[in-house]
Amino acid sequence: MKLSGLLVLGLVSLVKGEVVQSFTTTCPSFFIKDQNNKPVTPTVLTGAQYQLICQRYKNKYRYATLYDTQKRIPVYSAYQYNGYLQTERPSSWRIEPQVSLLSFIFFVFFLISGE
Repeated sequence: MKLSGLLVLGLVSLVKGEVVQSFTTTCPSFFIKDQNNKPVTPTVLTGAQYQLICQRYKNKYRYATLYDTQKRIPVYSAYQYNGYLQTERPSSWRIEPQVSLLSFIFFVFFLISGE
C-alpha cells in the first residue's frame, strides 16, 4: 500500500504548475490572437481566490487554467488542439498539488486505503 502512494507522488512530480501574473506573458500560445498578433485572454475574475496557472508536462506548457482556490475548481482551462490523433486514454491522473496540498494528501490517503 505504501509503495502505491509513493508511485502516485512520483508521477505527480512530472506535472508542474506555475502561478503566474499574466497568461499573455507566460503561456500565450493557448489563446487566439487579435489583429496586432497579441493574445486575447478571456475575462480574468478579480479577487484573491483566483489564481492564474500555467501547467507544464515534460517541460512544455500544456494548459492555462484560471483556478478558484475557495471553491477548489477550475473556472476555465485553455488547451491548444492540434487535430485528431489515435491515442489511448492514460491510466494516470495529474493533480495540481501546489494549489491545495491538503486536498492532495487526502486524495492520496483515500487512494491508498481504497475507501
